Amino acid sequence: MNVSLHPVVEMQPVPAGSSIDDHGARRRGTALIWTKNLPIQVLFTQIKDCQKELIRKQALVLSFRYVGFAKTVLIALVLATAPLFAINIILDQYAERRAITEMEAMGNVSIRRAEEAISTTVTLLQRLDRDNVQTCSAEDRVI
Repeated sequence: MNVSLHPVVEMQPVPAGSSIDDHGARRRGTALIWTKNLPIQVLFTQIKDCQKELIRKQALVLSFRYVGFAKTVLIALVLATAPLFAINIILDQYAERRAITEMEAMGNVSIRRAEEAISTTVTLLQRLDRDNVQTCSAEDRVI
């Protein structure tokens, strides 16, 4: 898209008895006829000085309000997210403690089962020794 900052002027012949003013308008009696096709931006640049000062003041008030609104939004975001971060940290610590506790419990259960298996094996070996079992043959089997 090609945008020109300079107005495109389409000149029309000026008939005798009419005049062209500063804005490119041709006057014929009391009628005003435009002789230039100006872009819309040019129409807004022809503002009187008193109107420009009013616009500046309103722009300052508007920009001050915008900055105030932006600050309010940022403060609201901080206030809304701070508890979320705090809860996240607390829940992470709780989950870590809970995981450690559960891992210790699972480890204790595994150790207890291993100790029971070892104890049962030692008891059986002691019983086999007490019964003087030397082989796995049918005569050494105790019913």
